[in-house]
Amino acid sequence: PMPEHTDNNPFNSSTSWLGSSLSTIGNIAQLKESMNNGTALAVSDGSYDAKSNQASAAYTLLDSTGKHGLECSMDVPGDASCQNAYRAEVAGLLGALFLIQVANYIFDQSHGKVAVYCDGKSALEQVFEFSSDIGTAKSKQSDLIMAARTFIKNIDVTLDHHVKGHEDDEILLELLHLSAQINVHMD
Repeated sequence: PMPEHTDNNPFNSSTSWLGSSLSTIGNIAQLKESMNNGTALAVSDGSYDAKSNQASAAYTLLDSTGKHGLECSMDVPGDASCQNAYRAEVAGLLGALFLIQVANYIFDQSHGKVAVYCDGKSALEQVFEFSSDIGTAKSKQSDLIMAARTFIKNIDVTLDHHVKGHEDDEILLELLHLSAQINVHMD
C-alpha cells in the first residue's frame, strides 16, 4: 500500500531545519527509478571548525549516475559546547536519511533501497548498529542518533558504507568510485 501523505509528511516543525536549503539536481524522476531498482545512493559529510566552534553538514540523495536527485546542507543544531566533528558527521547522516524520507513522500512510495555512504566510520556505527546503550539519552549526541534511528525505522536502506574521506588528495577525482566523488563534493 502507498503511504498517506498526511501521515508520512517529513516536513514538520521538528524537521524543518533538516530541509531548509533543499534543492533538486537534474530530473528527480531518475532518482525514483534508482530507488526502485536499488541503485540510489545517499552521501553525507560533516565538518567542524574548531576556531569558530561551529559544525555543518552536507548531504545528498542521488540516482546511480550521480546526476539527478536532492541536495541539502545545514548548520548543526546545538550549543557551542556540544559541537564537534563527530556530531557533524551524525547530523549529516540524519540529513541523508531525511532526504530518503522526503523522496519517498514526493514519489508517494514506501519502498526503494538506498545505499548510505559517509566518511565518519564511528558515526555510521552509532547510527546503524542498534546495540546496548548506544543511542540512549546517556550517549553522546543521543538527540541526533535517536532521530536518525527513527528515520531508519520508516525507510528501506541498505547497510551503511564507509567511504574514505579526502581520497582526492591521493587519487584523481574522476578515477574515484562515484560515492567517493560525491563525498568530496559534500566536503
